Amino acid sequence: MSEIHAHKPASFCWVDYMANDPDGAIKFYSDLFGWEARHDNSTGGPVYSIFHLKGKAVAASMEMPADMKALKVPSCWIVYVCSSKVEDDLNKARQNGALILHEADDIPTQGRWGLFQDPEGAVIGLWEPQKHIGSNFKDEHGSFCWFEHGSHSADNSMLFYSKVFGWSSKKEQMAGMDYTTILNGVDGIGGVYTFNENMQDVPPNWLVYFAINDIDAACEKIISFGGSVIMPKMHIEGVGAFGIFTDNQGGVFGLLQG
Repeated sequence: MSEIHAHKPASFCWVDYMANDPDGAIKFYSDLFGWEARHDNSTGGPVYSIFHLKGKAVAASMEMPADMKALKVPSCWIVYVCSSKVEDDLNKARQNGALILHEADDIPTQGRWGLFQDPEGAVIGLWEPQKHIGSNFKDEHGSFCWFEHGSHSADNSMLFYSKVFGWSSKKEQMAGMDYTTILNGVDGIGGVYTFNENMQDVPPNWLVYFAINDIDAACEKIISFGGSVIMPKMHIEGVGAFGIFTDNQGGVFGLLQG
């Protein structure tokens, strides 16, 4: 896909990684995807390491705050939706039962952000772009390509997000399970599913998938780097080969070879 110059409101636009071991995260993902990390501490807070692909930003990583470490929060990816006005989207989320984790906040010249936990328990961010639009690529090796929400009720999740972002949906069968595709206008931007009986202990979450040119080679790298396989490679007609993995500090992510 060609370079992105602006993300459509209510579409996914950015991902960053909250790391218990920030140096370890930088090495793991740089070696896996060929990313180049550039470090920014212009806000005076924790160093924000922005991953670049072909010289353009595609993701980021930062050290997990001390209070989250104290609660033994595992390292994790956070996904962000492009917002026309963060305050408005946070208010809609609040009115529909979300827990606001971070009120609208400025990153000078770059944009505004917020963070909330949806009623099912999954955490998601908002990004109102200024200079920083989010990821400059999508669907290209080493950039995000799909997003998935897993919870105990796909219907409840979709109802919530339809009220916050105006998303609609399409239900279908995929890999032997009920699957709901999220539509932002006419664009399919992600999916929602209900946990099966073997996943009842999994906390509700948003999962990011990254595009990969060779999923078999990537799987070998992940294991050699200290990661693991949660769901081995599967193939879905018309979609491609995909799998779900953990990195070497427990962060979960997906890979998709289209």
